[in-house]
Amino acid sequence: MLGSILLTLFFGWMLLQALHNDRETFERDLRFQSQEQGITVRTSRAGLERRVQVLASTLAADTTIRSLVAQAADTDSTARLESLRRRLDENLEPFWEALQAGSALELNVFVHAGGEIRPLLSMEPPDAPQEARSDGGYLLHQSVIHQRPQFGVEYDGERATTIGVSPILASDSDGADASVVGLLELEFGIVPNVDSLADQLDSGVAVLFRHRDDTPGWRVDASSRSLIETWLQQRQLPTRRDDHTLVAGDDGRHYLLTLVPLSQTGRENEAPVAAVAIWKDVTTQFEQRGELIINTWLRWGVAWLIAEACLLLLLWGTRRATRDTMLRHQQRLESQKATLESLNQRLEAQKETLQTLNDIAALQETSFLRLVEKALQAGAEHLGMPFAVANRIEGEDYLIQAAYSPDQRFAPGQHLTTSDTFCEMTMASDDVVAFADADEDGYGEHRCRLRYALKSYIGAPIWVHGERYGALAFSSDQAHPRQFDEVDKEFVRLLARWIGATLMRWREVQTREELSQRLRKIASQTPGLIYQYRIDANGRASFPYASEAIKTFYGITPEQAAEDSSAVIEAILEDDRPKVLQSITESRDNLTPWHCEYRIRHPDGRVIWLAGQSIPEREADGGTLWHGFLHDVTARKRDERLKTEFISTVSHELRTPLTSISGALGLIQGGALGTPPDTMRGMLATAHNNSQRLIMLINDLLDMEKLVAGKMTFQMQEQPLMPLIDQAIESNQAYADQFRAHYLVTERVEGVGVNVDAMRLQQVMSNLLSNAAKFSPPDTQVEIRVEPIADRVRISVIDSGPGIPAEFHDRMFQKFSQADASSTRKQGGTGLGLAITRELVERMRGSINFFSEQGHGACFFIELPCFALPAQPDEAASASANVSAPEATDASVSGSRLLIVEDDPDTAMLLATLVRHWGYQAETAHTMSDALKWLERRSFDAITLDLMLPDGNGLTLLRQLREQPQTRELPVLVVSATAEEGQLEIGGRLEAVDWLAKPFDQKRLAGALHSSLSLRPQRERILHIESDPELSHRVAEQIAPSMTLDVARSLQEARYLLDGQEYGLISLDLTAPEGPGWEVIPLLSELVRQPAVVILSEEALAPTLLGRVKTAIAKPGLSAEALMEAFDRQLHGTSTLPDEDSEREPKNDQEDNG
Repeated sequence: MLGSILLTLFFGWMLLQALHNDRETFERDLRFQSQEQGITVRTSRAGLERRVQVLASTLAADTTIRSLVAQAADTDSTARLESLRRRLDENLEPFWEALQAGSALELNVFVHAGGEIRPLLSMEPPDAPQEARSDGGYLLHQSVIHQRPQFGVEYDGERATTIGVSPILASDSDGADASVVGLLELEFGIVPNVDSLADQLDSGVAVLFRHRDDTPGWRVDASSRSLIETWLQQRQLPTRRDDHTLVAGDDGRHYLLTLVPLSQTGRENEAPVAAVAIWKDVTTQFEQRGELIINTWLRWGVAWLIAEACLLLLLWGTRRATRDTMLRHQQRLESQKATLESLNQRLEAQKETLQTLNDIAALQETSFLRLVEKALQAGAEHLGMPFAVANRIEGEDYLIQAAYSPDQRFAPGQHLTTSDTFCEMTMASDDVVAFADADEDGYGEHRCRLRYALKSYIGAPIWVHGERYGALAFSSDQAHPRQFDEVDKEFVRLLARWIGATLMRWREVQTREELSQRLRKIASQTPGLIYQYRIDANGRASFPYASEAIKTFYGITPEQAAEDSSAVIEAILEDDRPKVLQSITESRDNLTPWHCEYRIRHPDGRVIWLAGQSIPEREADGGTLWHGFLHDVTARKRDERLKTEFISTVSHELRTPLTSISGALGLIQGGALGTPPDTMRGMLATAHNNSQRLIMLINDLLDMEKLVAGKMTFQMQEQPLMPLIDQAIESNQAYADQFRAHYLVTERVEGVGVNVDAMRLQQVMSNLLSNAAKFSPPDTQVEIRVEPIADRVRISVIDSGPGIPAEFHDRMFQKFSQADASSTRKQGGTGLGLAITRELVERMRGSINFFSEQGHGACFFIELPCFALPAQPDEAASASANVSAPEATDASVSGSRLLIVEDDPDTAMLLATLVRHWGYQAETAHTMSDALKWLERRSFDAITLDLMLPDGNGLTLLRQLREQPQTRELPVLVVSATAEEGQLEIGGRLEAVDWLAKPFDQKRLAGALHSSLSLRPQRERILHIESDPELSHRVAEQIAPSMTLDVARSLQEARYLLDGQEYGLISLDLTAPEGPGWEVIPLLSELVRQPAVVILSEEALAPTLLGRVKTAIAKPGLSAEALMEAFDRQLHGTSTLPDEDSEREPKNDQEDNG
């Protein structure tokens, strides 16, 4: 009964759901049709609004209408306004007739003047009621504000219309600043045509307006059918906006009534002022819905009856089947009870087995043998077997490694024969072998049964590292009380795996201990610290491993370092600590190898150098672990320092005399000291050439040393390539003439630049060109090609010499390598040239290579990155040619005074002779103190400076010159055997004209002097003859930026300076009664060119003291500024001598013209 009731309720609920779904489907269809009608009405309205907007804009743009409205807006005369209204009416009449035909309701023109909107003209159909017009329309004001057409719905309390308003702009003002002089308004109905819209929708259509007195409800304005009046009276219209309803007509038909409300533009949030009602005949759909409801009732009713019948049949069958099932179930329960009892017994056995395995796994022993013996005992007791062995089997060799045997029948270390044991079968089967009674199971004749009297057995193989190692065996001389089941076999199998894993673990532990002991022994004998350094994810640092050497270096034990590494970091000197920490951070972040050399404070107080290197690896937890080695390099650092000092000393001691020898021979051979006799020229040439050869040998050796040590400087500059090639060829042609070879450029590349060190590129080219000339047959040409290759340029030097043997190609660029290194070879050289050349080319980001066949010459080529040069005048190439020869000095620099600071007297004399030969004046100083004394008393135009002076480093003098205002801009040319080391030491912080290494290139020296002196501004020279050193110091400080000052402190010194130099002004210090200034006065009248004179004296002097010499007299107490004005006045007549007030007294300016 309950099932029938539930079934009835279920089908009732399903019937209701079906009826509800049918109703929802019908409502959805009606809603879709209503939405479709609404879309059609809105589309019609949108078309009407666009039409109204276009018509209003077109009429407002008419020039005549614009002109008339503009005139009306500009007049206050009633007569004039009436005349304009008539003319406007005449112009709009044709348009209005056309608009009336298109269902226009009204055309209005308004005037906009003084911020007010006034009606000007209104055109309506004849039967339209007359209405007063004002400026209150929302769309009118919006059109004036935005100056563009507006459209929308307007409601005047009587009717709602579609309105388009367009501003009329003044006829003479187009653009963004146009002014609105009037407005044109067009009114149409809410819809274009009610009847045509009804035909389009195949429905009834009506236009509804709001009641005049604002009471709720609608009134009909236009309708295609009269049914709407009835529904209005019956209040059957939808009450919500954009809603629909189903209504019945008087003829018994049903209609879908949809209401599309329209709000007044600008008042969209208020109640609608008009609406479009559409009603469509849906009688057919309504009737179909009724039939569908009947069919639904019938369908679910029949289904309920069928379900009730099936339920009754099911109840009858279920009762019968239940009875049979209960009988079978009772029988099954009895069988399951017996099975459960058996399973409980097995579960207990398994529980016991697992407990035994857990006990075995929990065993703790330090001896592998003892651990396995305990496990065997536990297993034997669990299985009820008296004997247990774990063995190692290799063929017939059966070695017992662990055993449990109460009667000591089996013992560890005992050797048996495999075929004499039951384990033979275990090893053959690769799985557990078990039998409770050997006699009953067919093993009564086995050799183990006969020899050892064993009757029951269970065993499994032991696997180690994937290989069969031996067997685990339990046995007894009595039959087992029961057959071994799967639980017993699984127990033995698991125990065998545990023994195998334990054996592997113990072997690994033993191996690690052996390796650790071996590592400790090796580390103790290693002269350094082997370590692991770790920084965890939180930034904590430690040494997981460190050899005993850490105690030697840092005074802490490996255990202390494993806990905290702060003592290691604190031992690093403060100057080196940031560098070390930064290098560790970079290695950790980038996982790059760590290399660093730094100093630490040794536990005994000494400072030592350590060099470390390690490889980092990232750990799973985000930490970083380094494996590395640290060793003491204090001795190596000391050796490097001594080596550097030795090379610097050797360089200076070799190059300085060679400079004197080569320079002196060059001067004699060049005729600077007179033409040598013909009998001497050959010997001089031989001596000069061999000195040059010796210079090249020393340069090669020292250059290679500097390249290896990284102490060679490179002045990389972007510059044209071909001038460098031409200069190299020109510089080496004299060398090629010795071998009767000639250089020829067969291919050129103009307009290409390279970023190189010009001097180093010259060195590379000189090496290649000299080699080519040296190995070329006499009277042959060496070909030079310059050709572009992609973004690089290739420079090839090709000779026609004997070529290079193939077996020597691999060693071509090695140090001291020569194809013919025998003592009888014709050409000289050290074998370093090409090695140096390759290093230089690669430092300039280039490459060098060659190809050659023996007997067919050789081609060496270098490739450099290049770029296109911008077009430049041809004069730029010739600018450097003006100083290519040492004698090419001009009048602008001739007579310039140079100070030669050189410790070697011979070299100083050579330099002085050389520059005097070029037209300069020269003074020499052999120490830094001598140089400073010269600079105090003389003004020099340039200085040549040696860096190795007896009383100090030349760099110290260079720093002092740059710190003093008098010498801050003084050109300094470094000429020293250690020029490059000095340039590398200061890193470009102190500016020098050039850095020339001894022996120097005379052309380069002349060029550097000429370029620096020609760019130096011309200054007036002043000779100051002093008695008071303090006064001369003040004078020097004041005139240093603009004038050149020489100081004489004796008559002899004054004579020397006046004989060798012309001065524009001489200042005489006559403050002392018998100073040198008084002694010089007679000399002034003897000078060919009379200089201006400033006399510094406390006493009044006779105007005719100096005769006809232009003279000014001033007090020594003048300020530096006043003294400078006095000097300038005497030189140029630019100002008068200033009056002194508190610190100086005025003195008359005296001049005696005879």
